[in-house]
Amino acid sequence: MIVLAAMHAVIVLRAIYVEQIHGAELRERQLTQSNRIIPLQARRGYIFDRNGNRLAMDVPFMSVLAVPSMIKNKHAYAVALSSPLGMTAEEIETILTTARSKQPFVWLRRFAPEDAAEKVKALRLNGIAAIREQKRVYPNETTAAALLGFTGESGGVEESS
Repeated sequence: MIVLAAMHAVIVLRAIYVEQIHGAELRERQLTQSNRIIPLQARRGYIFDRNGNRLAMDVPFMSVLAVPSMIKNKHAYAVALSSPLGMTAEEIETILTTARSKQPFVWLRRFAPEDAAEKVKALRLNGIAAIREQKRVYPNETTAAALLGFTGESGGVEESS
């Protein structure tokens, strides 16, 4: 019984110590680690003509990104990613090394095929992610372009051409 009471006292004293000595630092760290704003793009609908033919639609694609600050051996990552992404190791290494320090991430490949993104995910490399995106596709290309507008790869507001 004395051992149990002693263990309980140690746990209570440790909790008081952590709260009093490191409490503010731990609360601040918790906020930075858990509060992140992740902007999500709204899913856009189809645009049809009066006969029901699609003039514009969104098609899902995968994009592969890297967080250069999390990657220590950029050359090894470039070699590992070159085959799944269909790029040379030199191209990938250049992207990783020339990224500005204020950039949170860099795109390695936008609108990659699903199988390429799955191969990248299977590598489980720290600092590399594959995310699902939507790409606006115009099946009839420039038909009604002045009316519909076009979007670029950034997915921004449609602009008249």
